[in-house]
Amino acid sequence: MLKSVSIDTRLKAMRRLPGDEIVGANLGLKHVMHKVQQMASLDSPVLLLGETGTGKDVIANSIHYSSSRSAGPFAGERRDRRS
Repeated sequence: MLKSVSIDTRLKAMRRLPGDEIVGANLGLKHVMHKVQQMASLDSPVLLLGETGTGKDVIANSIHYSSSRSAGPFAGERRDRRS
C-alpha cells in the first residue's frame, strides 16, 4: 500500500534541493544557476530582490543547500515592500 505524503512535506523536501535539481536548471535558468553556484561558494550573506512569485525562496534555498553551510540551519527572511 502506498503512503500518502502531504503537500507540505513534499514542499519542505523540494526546498532542500541543491541547484542542479531545480527544474529548468539546464535550460532557461542556466545563467541563474551559474550565479547560484558562485554565491554558494561565498562566505557572506546574499540579498535576493524580485517580484512576488518569481522563486526567490527557491533560489535562496538552492544557494544554502549548495554551500558548505548546508548542514547548518537556513536563516531566510521575507520582507514585504508594500507600505
